[in-house]
Amino acid sequence: MLLDQRGQDVADTCLKHIARTIEAVVSRPSDSIARFSEDIFALIMPQTSLAGAAHLAEEIRRQIEQAVLETERESVSVTVTAGVASIVPGERHHEAILLSFADDALHKAKADGRNRVRSFVLTPPRSRVGRFDGPEDKVTVTVDESRKLLSDQA
Repeated sequence: MLLDQRGQDVADTCLKHIARTIEAVVSRPSDSIARFSEDIFALIMPQTSLAGAAHLAEEIRRQIEQAVLETERESVSVTVTAGVASIVPGERHHEAILLSFADDALHKAKADGRNRVRSFVLTPPRSRVGRFDGPEDKVTVTVDESRKLLSDQA
């Protein structure tokens, strides 16, 4: 989207800045960052609670929003919209489900006006309905509760 609006050089500058900011905020050796598509990054943080992941996503969003990037043609401000999801891996729950939850949260953040972080919280077993919480809200499903919910679904 940025490429269509501003051109390749501006898009490259912005994407590099976003990647560097993510790398600076998330520094554990077990964490991985990947470019998922043209302007979507995936951040995989094993052994991280939903609240912890949402907090880091908000810190990344805040730092990127505060920066003004200088390109050859103009000064550019960038914002980031993030969807955060967490699951406890199991036989029936794997990365495809996690990506689906993160995508749902990202779409909710975009629908809410962009430049924000939304997280997906599992609801009771056998329900595919989720609830979205902003980073300022308390996460109501803890890691232990998530494990119980997932084991109840098996």
